[in-house]
Formats: sequence, structure tokens, C-alpha cells
Amino acid sequence: MGKMKKPKEILIIIGAMKSGTTSLFNYLAQHPQIAPSRLKEPGFYAADEIWQKGFGWYFDLWDFKPDQHKLAMEATTDYTKFPLFPETAKRIKSTDDVKFKFIYIMRNPLRRIESHALHVSRVKMESCFVGPTDHDYSFDNGVEQNSIEFSKYAQQLDQFTKYFDKEDIFLTTLEELNSDPEKVMQEITGFLGISPYEFEDLSKSYNSYKSKTPPNRLHQFFSSIKWLRAVYHFLL
Repeated sequence: MGKMKKPKEILIIIGAMKSGTTSLFNYLAQHPQIAPSRLKEPGFYAADEIWQKGFGWYFDLWDFKPDQHKLAMEATTDYTKFPLFPETAKRIKSTDDVKFKFIYIMRNPLRRIESHALHVSRVKMESCFVGPTDHDYSFDNGVEQNSIEFSKYAQQLDQFTKYFDKEDIFLTTLEELNSDPEKVMQEITGFLGISPYEFEDLSKSYNSYKSKTPPNRLHQFFSSIKWLRAVYHFLL
């Protein structure tokens, strides 16, 4: 493991996919007491092939300086993709001598499903660790069931509260981050127990993608599912 310094505390932004995780990671990476992972999204605890690389590989992702940093940080949205990755929380819990804190940033579920579906249609894979395959991910075939499962936020949180205290999981939304980023960021520093900090460029959005797919196609899909139809029309 060479000169690697094992952090005693790790912050993981666990998702949800297409809910501002990349922006939040980049904002928090400004804080001098946080050591960001060289790979923003290592997927260590989700993907079997990455898990097999072992903890030495994982801990070597950080240039962790104990005299400066309080936490190491990574952000992997695959960690809240149950049932695609069912062992994630259990694997995190198996990590010896490390305390974990989690941030789960969510989004209006229909907007998240829409963005996720368009992303999957564009890149032709569900996860960077699953695919590409021969499966046809084109939008004409409708929205994948996984896109819906990953928006069942309570279901995703249940996987973590089996193993971790609720006090170690900070919940927020993309809508809150967009409307009052300074407030959300200061709440997060309090949750993490680090010094208050004046974060810069909080209006900057990272990893956003604007599709030219006509919105009426999404409307047609949502309208075809009874429970989604009711929520969709309520939000419009």
C-alpha cells in the first residue's frame, strides 16, 4: 500500500443518480479538511470486479494527509442502485476501523427518472460497471424498470439503515441545493463536523446534459403507468 494513509472517516455521496452528485462532490472538494478521491465515482462497494481489487486499491484513491484532512470523500451513485447492486451497504459495513458518513441527494422522482432514462438511452448502458450489452436501451422501448427502482428513495435508504445509524446519513435534494446552495452547504459542514467554509461557484452545474428528446414522449410513458400518471399530473 506504499505511502497510502488510511482515512479514519470517509464521506460517501451515495446518489441518487442524475440528482446533482457531481456538482456536490466538486463543491465539497474545495474544503481544505476534505480529501477528494482521485476517481470521483470508484464504484468499489457496488461492482464485483472493483470490489475484488481489495481495500488497498480503494484506500490508495486518496492523497490523505492526517494533519490536514478530517475526511476522505468519494461519490458513487451505483451505491443506491438496489437491486442492481444488492451488496453495497453490507460491503461498506465490513470495512474495518473506518467511520462512514453519507449524503443522499435526491430529486423530484419523475424528473430523475426522465433524466436517467435519457442518459441510459444516450450511453446505452445502465452503469459504467454493467454494460454495454446487446440490450436495446433506445428510448423508443420505454423507460427501463431500473430507472423507476432507483427513484424509490425509501427503498434505497432502507439498504443503508440496516447497517448504519440514521444520524450518519444526511438527506437533501437537488431542488434545495439549487434554491439555496449556501444554506445546504453550511448544513453539510455542520453534519460533517468540519469548519464553516465559503464555497465558491455554487451556481455552477457539473455533468449536466440537455437532451433534444421531445418531452411529449416522456409524457406518454408516464401516462401509461397508473401510479406515475397521477403523480405526473399532480406535479405539472
